[in-house]
This record gives sequence, structure tokens and C-alpha cells, in this order.
Amino acid sequence: MMKISIIGAGPSGCIAAASALEEGYNTIIYEEHNKIGLPEQCGGLLSKSAIQWFDAKGVNCKKTIKNKIFGANIQSGKTKVLIKDKFPKAFVVKRSSFDLACADFAEHKGAEIKLKHKLTSNQISQLSKSSVIIGADGPHSIVAKTFRFPKIKHYAIAYQKDITNLSLNKQEKHLAQVYLYEKAFGWLIPLNEERAHVGMIFFQNPEIRKFDWFLEEIAEKLDKSKSKTENFFADTVPFSVRPKIQKKNVYLVGDAAGQVKSTSGGGIYYGCKSAWLAGKSIKTKDYEQKWRKSIGKGLEQHLHTRKLINSLDYNSLSLFLRCVSVLGIGSLLNNYDMENIPSIFRLR
Repeated sequence: MMKISIIGAGPSGCIAAASALEEGYNTIIYEEHNKIGLPEQCGGLLSKSAIQWFDAKGVNCKKTIKNKIFGANIQSGKTKVLIKDKFPKAFVVKRSSFDLACADFAEHKGAEIKLKHKLTSNQISQLSKSSVIIGADGPHSIVAKTFRFPKIKHYAIAYQKDITNLSLNKQEKHLAQVYLYEKAFGWLIPLNEERAHVGMIFFQNPEIRKFDWFLEEIAEKLDKSKSKTENFFADTVPFSVRPKIQKKNVYLVGDAAGQVKSTSGGGIYYGCKSAWLAGKSIKTKDYEQKWRKSIGKGLEQHLHTRKLINSLDYNSLSLFLRCVSVLGIGSLLNNYDMENIPSIFRLR
């Protein structure tokens, strides 16, 4: 029986394992940390369509949901646009619990997960002589470096903290706040009435002091004198796919492949969809063709949209939002599926 060695026990690694196991392969996942899902380094916002996809596959992720998001306030300067629906548009999951749900799914299928196993490049190279390798080990993938895959061309830097001791009202609790800046954007994602993720992603010139200014700006708008911040993290986020992510018996999935939505920096849904295809492509060896046909166009649309937004300066961003507000385009955005750019133009 062919052996599958997966490097990284994040969602994409566990989904790839479950998929390969359905095809009858012996699968082992190697994870460098001693616990699944820790440290947490993600806003944990999943779209309705993403939750439905995981549910259909059999991942019990509904128990990890912390909050429902019905829309967003988008702001640039003094211009604001409210996007809101009667039904949840997205869900905030506790990322460590979500990762555990994906790991449980893989183990239920028969995967073996080896914690505290940080493999060297030489060890991975040796494994490749007797097994298929699936690299699910993040944007600075050791697998990608070992087998000399083309580099990811575009990276962003994200910072995030949690704000606690809030007193959000019923509407604030269920609305994300998005702040547009030149080649950057910030967010506030509520977990409940008292806690929210607050972060900022920079597509050029990342500066921690700008994130500190953003936190001060958020605190002033909330006017909550008792609020505190904790759980800081900084992370590298790819926002373009490697030109090639399959070489013979080596596959890259998720952040290791660069399969991230350039509009938001979120990579769970697209990364896991591709990881599922990787597991199904081991026999046919056509992973590169399958993922491009399935999600390649969608990722390209997100990248083109990000490049367009990044081309706008501060004044142009504010003008764009004013046009959205005056022309009533916000009503179209109410139908927007955050995974699918063309859904903006789909009317009910």
C-alpha cells in the first residue's frame, strides 16, 4: 500500500489526509507543535458556504462557532457603507477548536498524527523516496524549499490582538468592522459582547506602529475605557499562488501553496478544497490540473481585485465608498459570498 506523508496538521493537512484515506492510502501527519491548533494565529472568520462545505465533508465544525456575522460596516476616512443581511453571512470559529475538529475528522478516517515531529529538509527528502509527500506546512514551507518549488511572489504581514472587557450592543456583536487604508486594511471581528479580534494586514510597508495607531483609533471609536488588549500575534500571509505546486510525488496545499484569498488574507476554505483534491489525485497524478480547474479562477479573481484596491490611494478609496453609498451598490453587496467575487453581481 502506498504511504502518504503529510507535513503539517493544520486544516489543509488534515483534510488532505482524510481525502487520501478515503482512497485507501496509509497516511501519517507530522506536526511540529505539541498541540493541534496552537498557537492560534487567525481571525477565524469562515463564510456560510465554507461552513456548508466542511459540514458536507463530515467535519463537525458547527460546535466551534463562537459568533454569527450578519454583515459589515466598511469605512474609509469619514465614509461608511453598511452591508447587512437577514441571515448570517459568516461565522467566527475558535481556531484551535476548529483545527481539532479537522484533526478528529482525519483520525476518524484512520490518520496517524505524530505531534512534536519537526522534520528537517533531509528527513523529508528521505521520506519522499518511499512515500508521497503533501506539504501543508505554511507559507515558509520546508517542503517547498526542499524540492525547490517556485517562490510565492507576493506576501503580506498581518498583526492581530484581542480586545476584551467590551460592552457591544446587539447589532455591534453581529457586525464586522472593516477599515480601508492605502495598501492595507484593518478589522474588528466580534466574538461576543465582551471580546473581539482586532487586526490589520499590510500589503506594502508593514509597520507595527501603524497597527498601534489603529488600535488607538479603534479604542476611541468604541469609547470603552475599561477595554484591554491581549494575545498579540504577527504572521506572514501569502497572497499569490506559487506558479507550480506539484512535482511528481510531492504536493503543496493551503498556505504552503499560496492558496489564500488576496482580498481578505483568509486561506482556510480554498486551501482545504485544494487539499481534498490533492488526496483524490494521488493515483491519477493530476493535482495541478484539478485544483486549477476547481479553484484557480476564483483565486485569480481575488488577486485581481486586491491589485485593483491596492492601486487606489487614500482619497480614491473614500471616493469609491461614497460612490457605492450614493449609487446604492451596497444592496448588491448584501448578496456577496466572500468566497466568490462574481456573487456581488448576482441579484435575488
